[in-house]
Amino acid sequence: VDCLTNCFRPILFYSTVLAHSVWSRRHRRDHARESDPAYSRRPPAPPLQAETRQPLECAFCKKNGERRSFARTHVLKDKLTGHVVCPILRKYKCEMCGATGDNSHTRSYCPQKPGEVFNMALLKETPRNSTDRRKDSK
Repeated sequence: VDCLTNCFRPILFYSTVLAHSVWSRRHRRDHARESDPAYSRRPPAPPLQAETRQPLECAFCKKNGERRSFARTHVLKDKLTGHVVCPILRKYKCEMCGATGDNSHTRSYCPQKPGEVFNMALLKETPRNSTDRRKDSK
């Protein structure tokens, strides 16, 4: 046990010295900034908001196998207006409702798509209930 303590003592010492050195450099740098009159006059930078960030590429083109260089030239939708920006999707006409242009979409995203009906008979055949317990076989 003493060997382990003695073996790691130099490592612990140097890690403590290194941590203190890094802290003191940061402290001196921050203090120098605060005392600089030019630094104190600058307004703080506004924080970045995740809501305003746009994706780097069009998800529609990426999913459909378009060239990556082309997919990175635009986004699928404008976040502010919600209108379709993708030139390929804008030309597409929905087979169900006929929407095109700003409101263009594929049939799987069509608002007039009939909802899937839940089949209760299939639920009865499952071996477990909603709390994940086995059903009684009566």
